[in-house]
Amino acid sequence: FPVTIYPLMEKLGIESDVLICSKTRDENGKLTKLVVPQPVHYPATIVVIDDICDGGATFVKIGAQLRERGINSRLILVVTHVIQEAGVKNVLQYYDLMYATNSVAEFDVNGLRQIDVF
Repeated sequence: FPVTIYPLMEKLGIESDVLICSKTRDENGKLTKLVVPQPVHYPATIVVIDDICDGGATFVKIGAQLRERGINSRLILVVTHVIQEAGVKNVLQYYDLMYATNSVAEFDVNGLRQIDVF
């Protein structure tokens, strides 16, 4: 997985270390465990990359953990698909900016930049 994000980071002009978070879900899809590693130092900008943002719970928990640690880095989320406007709004409580394609729908939410794929 980490190898595939480097071309995307380059295209977006993001120069940063890669920190891999992990999660576990139960049989119903509910998030049961989330691990956000704690590096020695955090960069000025932290970019979280994943495939889908539905309700945004995973990203909210990552953002909340970072903020609880006193991390004031700029947080950016990059996802391929965004499902619900509510998920975007949840995420943007913790993130400064969110990128997503318009593959599912287009949303007019301040802080969301959608990439046109059609």
